Amino acid sequence: MRQCLLGTVLLAASNVQAQVQPVEIPQGGKPSNSVRSAGVDAGDYVYISGQGALRSDGTMPDKFEEQASQALENIKAIVEAAGLNMEHVVYVQVYLEDVGNYEKLNGVFAKYFPSIPPARANRLSPPITSPPNHFRPAY
Repeated sequence: MRQCLLGTVLLAASNVQAQVQPVEIPQGGKPSNSVRSAGVDAGDYVYISGQGALRSDGTMPDKFEEQASQALENIKAIVEAAGLNMEHVVYVQVYLEDVGNYEKLNGVFAKYFPSIPPARANRLSPPITSPPNHFRPAY
């Protein structure tokens, strides 16, 4: 009986594994050499790695609103590479260095999610980058 149960569990696990696929976007026309996937398509769900405000050329905008927009553009590229659009985003975690930027964040989110905004957790986070990155989302 134990062998049969173990065989069933392994078969189920292998079927699930077959459905999991990386979602990658080309970086400047070249495949990413990262040790992580930009996103993972797990069948009914797509999980997206945390994205910051870096542009494809490695630079970062100076102003908060531009950083927030760039981070959401990075997310949008991954979402679209998975065959979806921003209307499919249902939950977002945002790490803010300055709670004073909360209203600015709301304005940027309104542009990317005009009809049904996703559920959102906002967390205050100490700066960990240099130069400062005022917007560090984790999706």
